[in-house]
Amino acid sequence: PVAAQAALRTGRIALAQDLMMRLMRSEDRAPVTTYNYLIKQFGKAGSLEGVFLVLDAMKASGANPDAETLEFIANAAVRQIEFVKGAVSMDTLPEPLPEACFAGRSNVGKSSLVNMISNRKKLAFKSKTPGKTQQFNYFVVNGEDQSVGNKFHLVDLPGVGYAKVPLAIRKDWIDFLTQYLAGRESLRVLFHLVDSRHGPQKDD
Repeated sequence: PVAAQAALRTGRIALAQDLMMRLMRSEDRAPVTTYNYLIKQFGKAGSLEGVFLVLDAMKASGANPDAETLEFIANAAVRQIEFVKGAVSMDTLPEPLPEACFAGRSNVGKSSLVNMISNRKKLAFKSKTPGKTQQFNYFVVNGEDQSVGNKFHLVDLPGVGYAKVPLAIRKDWIDFLTQYLAGRESLRVLFHLVDSRHGPQKDD
């Protein structure tokens, strides 16, 4: 780990990645603070590959991540984020990029999670009024990054359940969501948020 830190401080990213791969095959161990530093520096260098190598090394060593680990991972993955558009049908979806979307009941915290992941307080509008998100809100992450695999969409989906909107609109949301999940080839992962206070409900 010390050698990888030194390589990162001098901008030798490829060497630092090689050292992390060697570390995974060794019995060397380090405190979580050291791994956190490496994640932070690989993130600053724009090397998601390096970040994943550190995570693999942590797993191999049995080191447990802490809150700072998660913060540095988010900062490394999301270096730039901008709102793209709100989609209301399959025809209005933006040009495809790999997509990660957040689904769940109204007011479960989808918009808050998008803000937390992106380290922005007001990127995705959140409200105490259920149903404030009424379209598929698309955000492009690392939109100016030309590196393969670093650019993707985050999608904040409308909530269902007790959203204060007409029944017909909620039905349109569910129909659109069904088409989206079945037919959006660029969708890579869906995170379904559930309120831990109540557990999965019928709408979930």
